[in-house]
Amino acid sequence: LLSIGLLGAVPAVARAQDFTDTRLTVTFGDDDVLSPTGEQVPLSPRPGFGDRPQYSLFFDNLNSRFSSRETLTHLVVYRKMAGFDPRLTTEAAIVVRLNLENVGLSDTGTYLRLAYRLWPESEEDGLSAVLFPFDSDRMRLGYLYALSFGGAEFVPRRTLMRAPGLKLQLDRGAGYYFVGFKAIPARVALDVELEGGGETEIETVRVSETQYSVLAGAGWDVAGERLRVEFGAGFFQQGVLDLTGYPRVPVYSMGGAARIAWRDGIALQESIDFALYRNDPNHPFVAFRPVAYEPGRFGWLLSAEANYIVQHLADIDRSNATTLEGMLAAAAQLRLQYGFWRGELTVLHRDLGYILKNRPSYFPFLSIPDEAIVNPELFVAMATDYHFARPRLTVGLGAGVQLPATFTTLLAIGDEEASATTVVRSEAASNILPFGTEAVPVVGARLHARLDLSEMLYTLAWLQYVHDGNLTGLVVDEVEGTRRFFRNPHAFGFGLSAAARF
Repeated sequence: LLSIGLLGAVPAVARAQDFTDTRLTVTFGDDDVLSPTGEQVPLSPRPGFGDRPQYSLFFDNLNSRFSSRETLTHLVVYRKMAGFDPRLTTEAAIVVRLNLENVGLSDTGTYLRLAYRLWPESEEDGLSAVLFPFDSDRMRLGYLYALSFGGAEFVPRRTLMRAPGLKLQLDRGAGYYFVGFKAIPARVALDVELEGGGETEIETVRVSETQYSVLAGAGWDVAGERLRVEFGAGFFQQGVLDLTGYPRVPVYSMGGAARIAWRDGIALQESIDFALYRNDPNHPFVAFRPVAYEPGRFGWLLSAEANYIVQHLADIDRSNATTLEGMLAAAAQLRLQYGFWRGELTVLHRDLGYILKNRPSYFPFLSIPDEAIVNPELFVAMATDYHFARPRLTVGLGAGVQLPATFTTLLAIGDEEASATTVVRSEAASNILPFGTEAVPVVGARLHARLDLSEMLYTLAWLQYVHDGNLTGLVVDEVEGTRRFFRNPHAFGFGLSAAARF
């Protein structure tokens, strides 16, 4: 729901003759009709074709790595065959993502799979091994994709943009148990002793060294599959400290994730970005699961997830010392459905360090200063829609309020102290506020209407409004010098799109 219909829930069950996951979207619109081009950053040109990052609101697509407005395809060559041992099944798939907008071709989960049936009475139970020769990003810790961790990006300064890995899993009854392993090369600093002229010198060299990750977890369906309990934990090497005044010690993270979900009448859907692309008739791959509507039927799903990471970093407040810094992320979701009506409530919390976990930290590889004041990101979002069966029209509304994560220090300006606050939105996006000012809540809302034209193609129209009083710019004044200023906080946008999902 919180993707506000943009993802497109149309069926795409895998078949032998058309095993692809294709997303083709044509969008026309304007993310901000109130501001002329050049006034806001990122730039907001006049209405035109193409996707814009500003179309995404802070509560959109929490369970996907994509915005749902991409044009791309996943080309899959899949094969399944029985082994010479009757209890053994072998599978293999080459999975390639072709992104037409960025003209990119990449591996996105190529694998080999062996499944061994340990109990003759059960076809589903047994031991399986999945080997990822190129990219094991689909093997992560966490359950909501926005909170997950442990992918290739979790290793800074990596020399390969991929993460080979291995996953072993035991399925038995209502439970599963797994352990995973990754090996990712990254650039690290080494101090080497050089002898010459009777003296010994220390020289720093940087080499590619393998960084290891180990993951493990388990989960159970109980109470007639109405209750699911899951947890996982892992250890991740992230290189070596390469900072003057600190020892060459390993940088690493330890983390865990847990989720509990209670449901009746609504399926607990996992992110498609965690799933293996399998063209198995017994386990059909569904890329875009359709919403099942049943007049008079009431269903609900309540889930809660908490993830905690501890990172070993250089201690910014103590020379030649290191420290362990903890960070928390959590989310709770309530989904309701009655007949053709759906509603959803989401509450999400992320510590500042958790948002920056892949760098890692506010100052890369350094702990948060003791005197700094940090606030986590917290938002509450609600969404509702109603489906009109005969015209196949769905009308919905989503809205949320966000308290953004901030990093604040106190600076001496003359005889007075003033706060210097930075609003941190992601690892790559932040806003420095004018001295002495504080962050304010961000409000976003969207009204949308979606018309399904076939099982694969739909049209979508939306209006959205954002009030963000934390947008700033930098100006050089001949009298006052360089200073920060607040930009227009209002943004009103619209969009029209036609999308195919197959």
